[in-house]
Amino acid sequence: MTRTDLVLSAMAAGGRQASFDPLRIQKLLFLADAEIADAVGGPRYRFRPCDYGPFDPSLYADLRQLSRSGLVKITPCDGYASHSLTSAGFDEGSKILEGIPADARTFLEESANWLLLSTPGRILSVIFRRYPEMAAKTIVPHLRKPVFHAAYRFAPPSFLSGVARLLDFTGSLDRPMYRRPPAEADALAMRRDWEAVGDDLEYAFARLGPPEPTR
Repeated sequence: MTRTDLVLSAMAAGGRQASFDPLRIQKLLFLADAEIADAVGGPRYRFRPCDYGPFDPSLYADLRQLSRSGLVKITPCDGYASHSLTSAGFDEGSKILEGIPADARTFLEESANWLLLSTPGRILSVIFRRYPEMAAKTIVPHLRKPVFHAAYRFAPPSFLSGVARLLDFTGSLDRPMYRRPPAEADALAMRRDWEAVGDDLEYAFARLGPPEPTR
Protein backbone atom coordinates (compact mmCIF):
# COMPACT_ATOMS: atom_id res chain seq x y z
CA MET A 1 0.00 0.00 0.00
CA THR A 2 1.35 3.42 -0.97
CA ARG A 3 0.70 6.64 0.90
CA THR A 4 -1.87 7.74 -1.65
CA ASP A 5 -3.57 4.34 -1.35
CA LEU A 6 -3.90 4.96 2.38
CA VAL A 7 -5.32 8.44 1.80
CA LEU A 8 -7.90 7.14 -0.68
CA SER A 9 -8.98 4.25 1.55
CA ALA A 10 -9.20 6.46 4.66
CA MET A 11 -11.33 9.02 2.84
CA ALA A 12 -13.52 6.31 1.33
CA ALA A 13 -14.13 5.00 4.85
CA GLY A 14 -16.17 8.14 5.49
CA GLY A 15 -18.63 7.41 2.68
CA ARG A 16 -19.17 8.62 -0.85
CA GLN A 17 -20.30 12.12 0.17
CA ALA A 18 -17.70 12.71 2.89
CA SER A 19 -15.81 15.99 2.81
CA PHE A 20 -12.80 16.63 5.05
CA ASP A 21 -11.48 20.04 6.06
CA PRO A 22 -7.74 20.38 6.83
CA LEU A 23 -8.10 19.56 10.53
CA ARG A 24 -10.14 16.41 9.92
CA ILE A 25 -8.06 15.02 7.06
CA GLN A 26 -4.87 15.52 9.06
CA LYS A 27 -6.33 13.83 12.12
CA LEU A 28 -7.73 10.95 10.08
CA LEU A 29 -4.34 10.05 8.63
CA PHE A 30 -2.68 10.64 11.99
CA LEU A 31 -5.02 8.13 13.63
CA ALA A 32 -4.31 5.64 10.86
CA ASP A 33 -0.57 5.99 11.42
CA ALA A 34 -0.88 5.91 15.20
CA GLU A 35 -3.31 3.01 15.58
CA ILE A 36 -3.19 0.69 12.57
CA ALA A 37 0.29 1.26 11.10
CA ASP A 38 1.14 -2.45 11.03
CA ALA A 39 -2.00 -3.26 9.05
CA VAL A 40 -1.31 -0.65 6.35
CA GLY A 41 2.46 -0.90 6.03
CA GLY A 42 3.06 2.29 8.00
CA PRO A 43 3.55 4.63 9.55
CA ARG A 44 3.33 6.53 6.30
CA TYR A 45 3.72 10.11 7.56
CA ARG A 46 5.83 12.04 10.03
CA PHE A 47 3.30 13.90 12.12
CA ARG A 48 4.58 16.49 14.54
CA PRO A 49 2.85 18.70 17.11
CA CYS A 50 1.65 21.96 15.62
CA ASP A 51 -0.87 24.73 16.37
CA TYR A 52 -3.81 22.36 16.10
CA GLY A 53 -2.22 19.09 17.05
CA PRO A 54 -0.62 16.45 14.78
CA PHE A 55 0.32 17.79 11.36
CA ASP A 56 2.35 16.73 8.33
CA PRO A 57 2.44 19.13 5.35
CA SER A 58 3.38 16.31 2.97
CA LEU A 59 -0.21 15.05 3.24
CA TYR A 60 -1.33 18.10 1.27
CA ALA A 61 1.18 17.26 -1.47
CA ASP A 62 -0.36 13.80 -1.72
CA LEU A 63 -3.86 15.30 -1.91
CA ARG A 64 -2.76 17.64 -4.71
CA GLN A 65 -1.27 14.67 -6.57
CA LEU A 66 -4.56 12.79 -6.21
CA SER A 67 -6.41 15.88 -7.39
CA ARG A 68 -4.31 16.04 -10.54
CA SER A 69 -5.13 12.36 -11.10
CA GLY A 70 -8.85 13.10 -10.91
CA LEU A 71 -9.38 11.09 -7.71
CA VAL A 72 -9.72 13.91 -5.16
CA LYS A 73 -11.63 17.16 -5.42
CA ILE A 74 -10.19 20.15 -3.56
CA THR A 75 -12.72 22.92 -3.02
CA PRO A 76 -11.96 26.36 -1.49
CA CYS A 77 -14.31 26.98 1.44
CA ASP A 78 -14.26 29.94 3.86
CA GLY A 79 -10.51 30.47 3.66
CA TYR A 80 -9.51 26.82 3.69
CA ALA A 81 -9.89 23.81 1.38
CA SER A 82 -12.26 20.89 1.72
CA HIS A 83 -11.20 17.51 0.36
CA SER A 84 -13.58 14.94 -1.06
CA LEU A 85 -13.33 11.97 -3.37
CA THR A 86 -14.52 12.09 -6.93
CA SER A 87 -16.65 9.19 -8.11
CA ALA A 88 -13.55 7.50 -9.52
CA GLY A 89 -11.66 8.25 -6.30
CA PHE A 90 -14.35 6.70 -4.14
CA ASP A 91 -14.46 3.56 -6.27
CA GLU A 92 -10.69 3.23 -6.11
CA GLY A 93 -10.57 3.96 -2.38
CA SER A 94 -13.32 1.46 -1.65
CA LYS A 95 -11.41 -1.29 -3.47
CA ILE A 96 -8.30 -0.55 -1.43
CA LEU A 97 -10.35 -0.41 1.76
CA GLU A 98 -11.79 -3.88 1.08
CA GLY A 99 -8.26 -5.27 0.93
CA ILE A 100 -7.33 -3.99 4.40
CA PRO A 101 -7.67 -6.38 7.37
CA ALA A 102 -11.16 -6.24 8.85
CA ASP A 103 -10.14 -4.69 12.18
CA ALA A 104 -8.17 -1.93 10.47
CA ARG A 105 -11.00 -1.30 8.02
CA THR A 106 -13.48 -0.97 10.88
CA PHE A 107 -11.12 1.40 12.65
CA LEU A 108 -10.87 3.66 9.59
CA GLU A 109 -14.65 3.68 9.13
CA GLU A 110 -15.34 4.50 12.77
CA SER A 111 -12.60 7.12 12.93
CA ALA A 112 -13.75 8.85 9.75
CA ASN A 113 -17.35 8.97 10.95
CA TRP A 114 -16.32 10.22 14.38
CA LEU A 115 -14.24 13.00 12.85
CA LEU A 116 -17.02 14.03 10.47
CA LEU A 117 -19.61 14.20 13.26
CA SER A 118 -17.50 15.83 15.99
CA THR A 119 -16.67 19.49 16.55
CA PRO A 120 -13.04 20.64 16.17
CA GLY A 121 -12.83 21.26 19.90
CA ARG A 122 -13.92 17.74 20.76
CA ILE A 123 -11.59 16.23 18.19
CA LEU A 124 -8.58 18.03 19.62
CA SER A 125 -9.61 17.37 23.21
CA VAL A 126 -9.84 13.61 22.64
CA ILE A 127 -6.63 13.40 20.57
CA PHE A 128 -4.63 15.47 23.05
CA ARG A 129 -5.72 13.26 25.89
CA ARG A 130 -4.77 10.07 24.07
CA TYR A 131 -1.58 11.50 22.53
CA PRO A 132 -0.42 14.26 24.93
CA GLU A 133 2.86 14.71 23.07
CA MET A 134 0.87 16.14 20.15
CA ALA A 135 -0.35 19.03 22.30
CA ALA A 136 3.14 20.42 22.90
CA LYS A 137 2.75 23.40 20.55
CA THR A 138 -0.99 23.88 20.42
CA ILE A 139 -2.45 27.38 20.50
CA VAL A 140 -5.52 26.01 22.30
CA PRO A 141 -3.88 24.92 25.58
CA HIS A 142 -7.20 24.55 27.42
CA LEU A 143 -7.81 21.43 25.31
CA ARG A 144 -4.42 19.97 26.14
CA LYS A 145 -5.55 17.68 28.94
CA PRO A 146 -8.72 16.87 30.85
CA VAL A 147 -9.54 19.41 33.52
CA PHE A 148 -12.12 18.63 36.16
CA HIS A 149 -13.44 22.16 36.60
CA ALA A 150 -15.56 21.38 39.62
CA ALA A 151 -12.41 20.56 41.52
CA TYR A 152 -11.23 24.13 40.93
CA ARG A 153 -14.40 25.74 42.18
CA PHE A 154 -12.36 26.78 45.23
CA ALA A 155 -8.80 28.03 45.61
CA PRO A 156 -6.35 25.26 46.56
CA PRO A 157 -5.30 25.68 50.19
CA SER A 158 -1.78 26.16 51.46
CA PHE A 159 -0.37 23.65 53.92
CA LEU A 160 -1.24 25.83 56.92
CA SER A 161 -4.75 26.60 55.76
CA GLY A 162 -5.16 22.93 54.95
CA VAL A 163 -4.41 22.07 58.56
CA ALA A 164 -6.83 24.77 59.69
CA ARG A 165 -9.56 23.17 57.57
CA LEU A 166 -9.50 20.18 59.88
CA LEU A 167 -11.31 22.38 62.39
CA ASP A 168 -13.34 24.38 59.83
CA PHE A 169 -16.64 22.55 60.05
CA THR A 170 -18.62 25.38 58.36
CA GLY A 171 -16.48 25.74 55.22
CA SER A 172 -15.65 29.37 56.00
CA LEU A 173 -12.13 29.03 54.56
CA ASP A 174 -13.32 28.09 51.08
CA ARG A 175 -12.66 30.97 48.68
CA PRO A 176 -14.57 30.76 45.39
CA MET A 177 -12.33 30.98 42.33
CA TYR A 178 -15.02 32.20 39.90
CA ARG A 179 -16.47 35.68 39.99
CA ARG A 180 -19.94 34.25 39.58
CA PRO A 181 -22.83 33.51 41.89
CA PRO A 182 -22.20 30.11 43.56
CA ALA A 183 -25.10 28.36 41.82
CA GLU A 184 -23.97 29.60 38.39
CA ALA A 185 -20.34 28.69 39.08
CA ASP A 186 -21.36 25.18 40.11
CA ALA A 187 -23.53 24.77 37.02
CA LEU A 188 -20.69 25.93 34.74
CA ALA A 189 -18.18 23.60 36.41
CA MET A 190 -20.54 20.63 36.14
CA ARG A 191 -21.28 21.40 32.49
CA ARG A 192 -17.57 21.41 31.62
CA ASP A 193 -16.96 18.18 33.48
CA TRP A 194 -19.81 16.44 31.65
CA GLU A 195 -18.50 17.77 28.34
CA ALA A 196 -15.18 16.09 29.16
CA VAL A 197 -17.01 12.85 29.99
CA GLY A 198 -18.90 13.16 26.70
CA ASP A 199 -15.62 13.49 24.82
CA ASP A 200 -14.36 10.25 26.36
CA LEU A 201 -17.59 8.40 25.63
CA GLU A 202 -17.67 9.65 22.05
CA TYR A 203 -14.14 8.44 21.46
CA ALA A 204 -14.88 5.09 23.10
CA PHE A 205 -17.98 4.58 20.93
CA ALA A 206 -15.95 5.46 17.84
CA ARG A 207 -13.35 2.85 18.77
CA LEU A 208 -15.54 0.09 20.18
CA GLY A 209 -19.08 0.83 19.00
CA PRO A 210 -22.12 1.44 21.26
CA PRO A 211 -22.61 -0.85 24.25
CA GLU A 212 -24.41 -4.13 23.69
CA PRO A 213 -28.06 -4.01 24.79
CA THR A 214 -28.73 -5.85 28.01
CA ARG A 215 -31.49 -8.40 28.32
